[in-house]
Amino acid sequence: MHVNLQDVSSVIRILTGEHDLFPSVAPMEMPPELPVDPMKVMCACIYQQPDCQPVFEQALCIMGNGSADQVYLFFEFVDTCLFCELHQKTAAFQINRQLLLPHLKQQIRRCEEELRGTVRFSNGHARTNLMKHIEETVQWYQKHCGLDLFA
Repeated sequence: MHVNLQDVSSVIRILTGEHDLFPSVAPMEMPPELPVDPMKVMCACIYQQPDCQPVFEQALCIMGNGSADQVYLFFEFVDTCLFCELHQKTAAFQINRQLLLPHLKQQIRRCEEELRGTVRFSNGHARTNLMKHIEETVQWYQKHCGLDLFA
């Protein structure tokens, strides 16, 4: 399946799970609470076309301006990218941390109350207290990578 990764609208649809890249994949293989598996999207799609990095980053920023579910997906994709860059050393490119991290921090603060409650995703699944996972992830990067995500 060909996907236009130079079109920000197409990339947003991929990142939010509206455009299913893996129709043959059994739903059991995907995290049941998220409409998309960020690691699969990065490895099978985004990292396959590294020249799409600016469009990918633009799409993340637009998602960050959305509702709490989109802000959380923004966080999950940044986390996936950083994990691939810093821990696995498998990233095809390094995300622009100076652009993405301050925006992510600002949007998490904006949605913090919702992220401490229950967030429902576009696939109908809901998760509670996503802020706890965000805070634990931030601590993990500080401990294991010496990176303060929200400094």
